[in-house]
Amino acid sequence: MVGSDTRVDGKIELRDATYKAYGQDLSVEQGRLLFAGPVDRPDLDLRAVRVSRDGSVKAFLEMSGPLAEPRPRIYTEPAKADGEALSYLLTGNGLNQANSGEGIDMAAAALSLGLARSDPLLQDLSERFGIDELRIEAGDGGIKETSVLVGKYLNPDLYVGY
Repeated sequence: MVGSDTRVDGKIELRDATYKAYGQDLSVEQGRLLFAGPVDRPDLDLRAVRVSRDGSVKAFLEMSGPLAEPRPRIYTEPAKADGEALSYLLTGNGLNQANSGEGIDMAAAALSLGLARSDPLLQDLSERFGIDELRIEAGDGGIKETSVLVGKYLNPDLYVGY
């Protein structure tokens, strides 16, 4: 039996794999677990891709760093703005082709990437899809009771939120 204090050096490579992120099954182009220390603390080196519906854009999700807390990076080829890259990753289309339901999904994904309300990506999503409020509300039970709140003012006296 290998304990968590056992030192391991090596790597595990993923082949013909998919990676589920933000509700999408992405094709893994490169995937490795890298071990250089305790067996329970590998690093992740992953690049997954989604090809746009028209085949003209590839959206990439890179995850790197400790497996327990990997750092995400989203980009496209050819290069697009952050909001466009996220849209292509989540919907297979650019922002101008996304509907309001997909806009809410993109906003939630942006929050899970750790973006603040002042971030240009969230501002762009809010403007494009008419979202007035986007925030995280922590519950008493930790992450299991944490909620993403999305809301819109229909007029100055009427607010609808989910």
